Amino acid sequence: MSRTRSSSLALAAVALLALAGCGDQESLLGPTSSDDPQAVSRGGGGTGLVTVVHGVPGLTVDVYVNGLKTLPSFVPGTVTDPLELPEGDYDIAIVPEGGSFPGDAVITGSAGLPAGANASIVAYLAEDGTPSLKVFVNDASPTRGIRSRVVVRHLAEAPTVDVRLFRKWFRWWPVRTIRNLSNPNEAQTEIWPGRLRAKIYPAGSRDAVFTTPLVPFRPNESTIVYAIGSLADETFGVLVQKIDLPRRGGWSGWGDDHDDLALRVDDSLPLEEYDRMAVENRLDAEEIPVDVR
Repeated sequence: MSRTRSSSLALAAVALLALAGCGDQESLLGPTSSDDPQAVSRGGGGTGLVTVVHGVPGLTVDVYVNGLKTLPSFVPGTVTDPLELPEGDYDIAIVPEGGSFPGDAVITGSAGLPAGANASIVAYLAEDGTPSLKVFVNDASPTRGIRSRVVVRHLAEAPTVDVRLFRKWFRWWPVRTIRNLSNPNEAQTEIWPGRLRAKIYPAGSRDAVFTTPLVPFRPNESTIVYAIGSLADETFGVLVQKIDLPRRGGWSGWGDDHDDLALRVDDSLPLEEYDRMAVENRLDAEEIPVDVR
C-alpha cells in the first residue's frame, strides 16, 4: 500500500469522528434541514468534544461528510479547534485535494460518535514511518492548586526518547523529566505555570536532538504537546493543543502539601511572575520523573 493511500486511510478514520460538524453548521455542513437528510447526523441528541490533529507530513486532502465537502484542503500540521459534535453516525469519503466526489474517493466508510466524548484524534507516523491513527481521551479534571497540566505525546517517526522540561529562568535543571517515551504513548504531569521549553533526547542520552520554542503553560489549563513528523526526512516538529480546565470550588481545593504558596497568588498573574516565583521559591528545584502511559 502506498504512503499516500495509507495516509488517506488514517485521515478517513479521523474524519469519521471529528469532521462531521461543529457549531457553525452553515459554513461546515451546509444546509441541515429535514429536506436534506444526508446533511445531518443520525443521533440521539447528546454531544461530544473532539479535536483533530493532522500529523502526517506531505498529504493534503478534501474531506466529504454525508455527501458534502466539509473540510477542503486539510493540510498537515493542523490542530482544529474543539468541535462540539452531535452524537450519531456519519458517512465519510476522502478525496485527494482537488479530486471529484465520489469518483476519485480514496476510501469511504461510516462511524459513530458517542455522547460525552472528550477526545483528540491524531493522524500520525508510527515509529517505522507507517501512517497510523490514535485516539486519546483527554483528562479534563481540575489540577491541584494553581497548576498547569502538561501532556506529552510521542507520535513521530522516531525511536524511544527522553523529554526534559526547562523553565525560562531556570534553564540548567529540568522541571520534569519524562523517560523512555515511545511512539505512540503519552506522559502527563502538573507544573507551576510559566514559560517552558522542552528538549528531546534519544533515550538515555544527554545530547538533545530537538528543542522547542518557549511554550506558555497557564493556570487551570492543559497543554498537550505532540511530537510529529520524522527525524529521518527532517519533518520532525511539535504541535500544541490547549484545553481549559475547571477550577476547584472554594479554597479547599487550592494548594497542596508541597506548595502552599498557591494559596497566596492570583491565577491571573502574568506568566513572567509565575516564572519568577517558581525560581525564587525553588518550586521546580527537584527533577521529578514522570510515568509514561
